[in-house]
Amino acid sequence: MDLLIGADLRKYRKAIQKSQQEFAKRMGISQATLSLIEVGKLPLSTAHLGRLEKEFNKPSYAPKFADFVSKIEEQRRTGQALVGHPDAGFMTVPVYEWEENFDLSAAPASLGVKGMVTVRSATPEIIAFEMPSGSVWWVEKETLVFARCGLNDVKNGELCLVQLRMPRTRTPETLIAVVRFSEQGIQRATQLEPADQNRAIFTPRPDQVEGCLRCIYRARYMSG
Repeated sequence: MDLLIGADLRKYRKAIQKSQQEFAKRMGISQATLSLIEVGKLPLSTAHLGRLEKEFNKPSYAPKFADFVSKIEEQRRTGQALVGHPDAGFMTVPVYEWEENFDLSAAPASLGVKGMVTVRSATPEIIAFEMPSGSVWWVEKETLVFARCGLNDVKNGELCLVQLRMPRTRTPETLIAVVRFSEQGIQRATQLEPADQNRAIFTPRPDQVEGCLRCIYRARYMSG
């Protein structure tokens, strides 16, 4: 049962049509603890698994817990769990606590992980943040998920995460900004309106932009 994770537990609970409250009571834990397990914030312990085996291996449950676990393990051993599955286009990624001026080219090991989020994405190059405080563009504790793209691929008014090469320092600058287009003669200029209201709209040089990711998903945290 080493392969069993919180999402599997939630799937099983739904399969036997039990509420979080009832399922948690039979496991001998609180509903809040069960919720954290199901979203991946707490691991399934040996004690949890023992309780699950004891409570849900009775003939009245369809499927029984042991049968459900056997099916999950078989799917993962054969590598067929996602073949032809409608969820194959989804990715689950950690949600980091947003900090100004992190380096997109480095692993965000120093950032605090707040949880996990699953989104549909055509690219594996995505990153998610929980915003510690609100602004005119998001609310406090909202999750923003960004996917890598080219600056020219962004639509007018889209929220983006942009990393810029600064001419006088070796450290890049990372900011969240809204893309604005302006016409300069026959050409279109791409401007950035920083989410930080203390900064003015500016036009970055093409050689300044080291990375650009558009916001593809945003939501408040929900459990259940």
